[in-house]
Amino acid sequence: MTSDVVNRQQESATTVANGILQSNRAILLCKRCREKLLYPGCWGLPGGHLEPGETPEQALVRELREELGVTPTSFGRMLIFNDDAPGTEVQVIYHIYLVTAWDGDPVMLGGEHSEIRWFDIETACELADLALLAYKPLFRSLLPISSGLRISRPSAC
Repeated sequence: MTSDVVNRQQESATTVANGILQSNRAILLCKRCREKLLYPGCWGLPGGHLEPGETPEQALVRELREELGVTPTSFGRMLIFNDDAPGTEVQVIYHIYLVTAWDGDPVMLGGEHSEIRWFDIETACELADLALLAYKPLFRSLLPISSGLRISRPSAC
């Protein structure tokens, strides 16, 4: 492949690592600054683009340190999906991780976000200004099975 073809392919796709920080039944979302090109003023997940030579896991750790001042200590990949960045011809490959433990207390750092906030999962699912609709089923998958369910047992014969 020529270098022009490789460069065009790299420009047409980008890879991102995002983390869902979960504590009990709450998740941490970040509101993107209104000045951002993509998803301005929308609630999203902390994380960002991979740097050259970086794995998604390395990018997740770096991005959470840069954006929130936390270091994930327990996390696992939930899902990988593709989406087109709005207003561009760029396809984004999202690596989404569930982060259940970290060192440090999340604080807003840098200029990516205008606000960070803990949401109970049900409320997060109902937000009208989520950056991606694909977040809703992800968030719902974190809900525990209701403890109020009753299992019927077959009657004795």
